[in-house]
Parts: sequence; C-alpha cells; structure tokens
Amino acid sequence: MLFERYVVTPIWNGLLRFASEPAQTLERAVFEVAQAVTDFDAQGQGLIAVELDGQLVQVLGILRPEERDIGVRVRRGGRVRIEEVDAVRNRCLVSSLTP
Repeated sequence: MLFERYVVTPIWNGLLRFASEPAQTLERAVFEVAQAVTDFDAQGQGLIAVELDGQLVQVLGILRPEERDIGVRVRRGGRVRIEEVDAVRNRCLVSSLTP
C-alpha cells in the first residue's frame, strides 16, 4: 500500500496532467449562434460557420420550414441559431436571429 501511495500515485497523476480535453463535435453546437457565410437560396439553404474548439467549421444550414414559408431571408453575415444537427450529412437546421 505504501508503494502504491507514494510511488505509483504521483506517477499516475503526473501522466494524467498531460491528457487533453475531449474535442467538441458538431452535435454540441445545438442552440449555438452561427454566422451565415453565404446568402441562403430560395429553398432556404446556405453555408454557415460555427466555432468549435477555436476553429471555424462551415456546414450547410437549412432554414426552418416555418420561417422559409413566411419569407424569412438570411443574408451573408446574418446570425442564425442552430436548432438541430445532422452530423452524418454535415448540415444543421437553423432559425434566423436577424430581423
């Protein structure tokens, strides 16, 4: 027990200090604010950029059908909120935050 307490434990704790934080995935971006990189087209689709782990990740943003039906337009530079994430297809369902 003394060997484990005074030899193994300090070595183990020292090694664990170098462990990194787990990487953030696209799924963790739900309810985050993103910025439109391009104007959204008539189908309500466009590129958005969201920051994950200090990197800007660009994915396809699809405007919520309710907002698209009432004529909401998202322009380049506009802010959107990510509502749902489809990580397999690398796209997000978004809602506009710009009036």
